[in-house]
Parts: sequence; structure tokens; C-alpha cells
Amino acid sequence: MNMEEKKGVSPLIATVLLIGLVVVIAMIIFFWYGNYLEDVLEKQGIDLESSCAQDVEIYLPSDEIECVLSGENSVVNLYIENVGNTEIKGLNVIYSSDTLFDSVLKSQIVHQAVGTYIQVNLGQDITGQSLDLEIVPIVGSSTSTRHCENVAEYVSLFCNS
Repeated sequence: MNMEEKKGVSPLIATVLLIGLVVVIAMIIFFWYGNYLEDVLEKQGIDLESSCAQDVEIYLPSDEIECVLSGENSVVNLYIENVGNTEIKGLNVIYSSDTLFDSVLKSQIVHQAVGTYIQVNLGQDITGQSLDLEIVPIVGSSTSTRHCENVAEYVSLFCNS
């Protein structure tokens, strides 16, 4: 048998197999890390409630919050910074004005010592009204979360056109 007669795996098949292998490894790492925080907290005897009190802190610069009209609805744009010692898994934004009261869950991760912009659509036009916001950080893992009401930030602003 000649070397010229032997056939190997085509480059396309080899590429597909490598990509599949990388995806499987990435999923294994993701699922392992997803439970890592909860496992560490359990081993240290710390529950999520005490983690809220000790490790969670957010900062909202007042010059980075605005309420504007976007189409037919008012929208709140705000910048939030995680200045605590743990990753924030999401935010519960509770808002109220003269004509509405509602809340929205934002499942946007805010890493430690990092800030991010959040946009909240209020669902109606409240131009000319004052708006009260309560921003509650959420911590935990993929299987268990905790709303940290004790470190919530409160903001009042006026909605312009």
C-alpha cells in the first residue's frame, strides 16, 4: 500500500471536531464555575443573607441618571457601579410616580469594581412627573439567589421631555 493511497480526515471534518471539543470544554467549565460561588460560601459557613450585609455595595452617580422620552414611553438610563466584594448577578429596579408603580428584573451581571449602564422602559409617558427608584442588587449562583434589600439605593428624579 502506497502512502499516496491512504486518506486522512478532511480539513473541514477536523475543524468541526475541534470546534465541538472546544464547546464541550467551555460548557463543562461554565457549569463548574456556576456552582463555585455557592460551594465556597457553604464551605465557609456563610449564607447569602450575611453575604448581602458584608460584601454587597453599589454606587449610583447622580449625574449619570436621567429620565427621557423615547417614542411614546419614558425611559430611565442609569449607570451603576459595583463597589462591593462580590459579583452582582442582577438588579431589581422598583419605580413609582404619581401614575404608576412597577418593578423590573435586570439579569445583567455587574462584576466587582466595574460599572455598567442600565435602561428601564417605564411603559408610559410620565413627562413632567417626579419618579422614585429603588435599585436592589441580587447575588447568588445559578441555583440560589438573594435580593439584598438592606443595601438598596434610592433615587428621586424628574422626567423631562
